[in-house]
Amino acid sequence: MFENVKATIYLPQAFFSNSIRGLSKEQLFEYVEMLGKYIRTNPDSLYINTMCQTHKIDIENLALYVYDPDFPSFILASNTNREFRSLSVLASMISTNAI
Repeated sequence: MFENVKATIYLPQAFFSNSIRGLSKEQLFEYVEMLGKYIRTNPDSLYINTMCQTHKIDIENLALYVYDPDFPSFILASNTNREFRSLSVLASMISTNAI
């Protein structure tokens, strides 16, 4: 069971050069930086829904790699009916203080 397992999410170089939606590396860095600040201020506030890979499953040190910036969506922990279907949408909600 994976409940209450802490994981580290890694965004390798491919994440920043793989956007089919045409997001530039600079935009992606800005969005990730914005998300990082939000998470530090509001820990445990978001769930991420994404396809990821790992090299091995280690329950004590789970490392997840996200390679595609167009796939992740995010869900508010306080209201699981509230989903942000892309990193861009989430970034706009954070930047306008809508969440």
